[in-house]
Parts: sequence; structure tokens; C-alpha cells
Amino acid sequence: NVDVSKEQIQSDRFDIRFDGESQSGVARDVLFVLDRAYTRLTDVYYDRPARKIPVVLHSSQDYFTRTGAPWWSGGVYNSHSGAIQIPIRGLPSTLPREMEDVLVHELSHAFVDEMSGGLAGRDLQEGLAQYMEGKRIEEELGLAQLKRLANSNGQSVGSFYMISLAISEQLVRSRGQGMINQLLKAMKETGSEDGGFRKVFGQSGAAMKKDILETFWRRYS
Repeated sequence: NVDVSKEQIQSDRFDIRFDGESQSGVARDVLFVLDRAYTRLTDVYYDRPARKIPVVLHSSQDYFTRTGAPWWSGGVYNSHSGAIQIPIRGLPSTLPREMEDVLVHELSHAFVDEMSGGLAGRDLQEGLAQYMEGKRIEEELGLAQLKRLANSNGQSVGSFYMISLAISEQLVRSRGQGMINQLLKAMKETGSEDGGFRKVFGQSGAAMKKDILETFWRRYS
């Protein structure tokens, strides 16, 4: 449904509005991609956000100043408001393929945030969001890059995201998605990320991540 007076497009799951010039064609594409991703993520996480998700499409130049997002950002999820914010200024009339990945990424944040009570750490959030996009560490990086990553300190933005992906990918592969879902819910139940790890896996999150990274370093360094 399109509410012209409010520049909104609404569905049962999303409220999409414009910050700037209305671009209803792009908005309909965004809604289609989000609805499809919502169905898939519900099947993956066995859960869904309790409320409709606000989506703001920034067609003006001030996306970065309004959201505080870094210059390379293709979208941002706000855990306080539960809103997804996407810059669409300069996009063609139909949604590019890479923007679909951004939407899946940000929507995954909404699912994980809901299930964990907002307690999932940034590395787990970003790792799972990339994994849900379809990224896999050995497809993202060549052997030389994997070796450099293994010997890095993980403090740059790029290495942080790749290490987060490596950790989440290994958790899903070794423990299964069902256990990841239990982990997220246990975080909410225990009141902390570490409490969730201890309840589900019997050890701290730091210890599990350390084991995964040590294996990664041995393999590629």
C-alpha cells in the first residue's frame, strides 16, 4: 500500500519511507527483496522479529551525516530503533544485485538482534550477516590474502569483517545452524553473550573464538 501523503510503502512486515525525493520504483524492489529475504531468514533462524521493521530509503545526500555511517557503508541497522537505513541516491530505477546483498545483510541484523535481546557481539552480528549474504571466507579471499589475514591483528575494518566471517562460518559448520539459534536465544535468557555461550556450549565465547582463530592461523599462516 502506498500512502502518498506520508511517502510510505507498507506491508505486513515492513514500513518503508523516504528521506528525500520519493522513488517508488526502487522502494517496490526493496520491499520485494526484503520480503523474500524475510521468508528465507525465518526458515534459517526459526524465529522472526516481533514487530514491523522500519526501513528508511535515503534519496538525499545526507545519509552519512544522518546515520553516522562510514563512507564505505551500503546500509546500516539501528539496534535502538530497529530500523534499516539504505542510501539510494544515484541508484538506477531497478535495484542492483549488490544492493540485494546489503538488504539481506541488514535484515539479518534485525533477526539476530531480536533473538539475542540485542546482546550478540558485533563480531558475531557481522559474521552471521555476511554468512547469510552467502559469503564464505575462502571465496572472498585468495590464499595470499588468507595468509595475510591469519597474520594480522584484526584491528583494521577489513580484517575485522573477514575474521568475523571466519568465526561465524566455522561455528555454523561445526555446530549447525540449530545450535547457533539456541545460542542467540540463550544470550537473551542469560542476559549476556558469554552467558549464552556457556549455557549452550559449556565454555566462554572468548575461548571458543580463540580456538577457531588458532585453527585458522595454523591453516593459513
